[in-house]
Amino acid sequence: MIRIPMAAFLAAILALVAAGSFAGAQAASESVASQSGGVTAAATDDTYSDPTYFPIRGNTTTGCVKSNCPGPHHGVWAIDIYGNFGDGIYPMGNGIAHVGGIDNTCSTLGGDRHGTWVYVDHGGGLVSRYHHLRKITISDGQKVTTSTQIGEMGSTGDTCPAKVAYLHLDILKVEGDQEIRQELPQMSACHQDRLVRYPEALGYKGWDDVAVGLPMSNTGDQCVPQASRASAPANVSMQVQKSLQDILISWSSPPVGASLVHKYAISYNKWKSGKGIWGQDQYFYTPAPASSYQLTGLKRGSKYKVKLWGVDGGGATLAATQELVMAEVPAPPRIIKAGKTGTRTLSFRWAGVDKRGSKLKGYSVGVKQLSGKGKRLEKWKDIPLSKRGYTWKKLKSRTRYALMVRGINGAGYGEIGTVTSRTD
Repeated sequence: MIRIPMAAFLAAILALVAAGSFAGAQAASESVASQSGGVTAAATDDTYSDPTYFPIRGNTTTGCVKSNCPGPHHGVWAIDIYGNFGDGIYPMGNGIAHVGGIDNTCSTLGGDRHGTWVYVDHGGGLVSRYHHLRKITISDGQKVTTSTQIGEMGSTGDTCPAKVAYLHLDILKVEGDQEIRQELPQMSACHQDRLVRYPEALGYKGWDDVAVGLPMSNTGDQCVPQASRASAPANVSMQVQKSLQDILISWSSPPVGASLVHKYAISYNKWKSGKGIWGQDQYFYTPAPASSYQLTGLKRGSKYKVKLWGVDGGGATLAATQELVMAEVPAPPRIIKAGKTGTRTLSFRWAGVDKRGSKLKGYSVGVKQLSGKGKRLEKWKDIPLSKRGYTWKKLKSRTRYALMVRGINGAGYGEIGTVTSRTD
């Protein structure tokens, strides 16, 4: 926390007491968001929106921003907003909320820590962060709106004795793998049914010009008009290229609100198989009316999660998501031996297979009846990688069969190697 002059702080507290407290809007818990591969939506969707709402219900006062405080200040785009312990903290925009960390202690080393904090992914590379919370009221991965309470104001992580309640707030935009702090926007707030925007309502164009200790208030988001939104990009295709290091993404304009989209955001992250987790997202942007983008320099054999958003005046649309392995399916195994091993029994063996960029996981063997009357058998079975042969038993006598095998790697089931043989 940035320390403010005592006179200014006392004035801020008096302003809070004089003004009384506004009732915060009670928010219902939302369900965990889930998306399947290759999502496209014809209708508009409010999963994501830009962070432009004032995040606190009740009466608050302004604190230090980037360079508006004498002496020590943040030096980067962030703001401290003072209030009361337990004040409701709400997202600045719709998105997916995550628990950043839980630390209910104070700092004895003369510097602040994040304390208990939450961040909200607003889609398309924008993230807002909420630090020094007394309590978190969401679960990790929960879909939230500007009406969903995500926490309570506190002082966790502040320099001991940490007796002043405040929210440290900032916004990040991810470009490539770099997190870039964003200038804080005008924030929409409601005075009952009247819309105001801070710091404009205080007489300032930008947050870094604001004096410390000025009173603000917010009763919710009920007065904020909803922006027209576009639907997600349509006909999305994501294809691994022959190099096994590139992914070509193509799409067509959203079927609803295409003229509202001013750019597209693309992200990917790599699966860390050793840890069983996804790595950090990297983001890239291309202006509308682009209809394709190529990710390059990816690692052969690795798995990636790729997302595509349209971005309109209200924020990111619903994303199209797909998991891709930088590999082709295995080549067909070369069968080296096949024949009868007994009545109604056929066996075959095969040599190794070209895995085509991804580690083999095993084999799939099949059998298909080619002659005889009645219903003809066809079935498949996955077997361990250590097996290089298989025996089919209890087949029909004096019948011709196709014996089949294919390798399995991260890209899926491979091309089929086939041999025919006949039972006694």
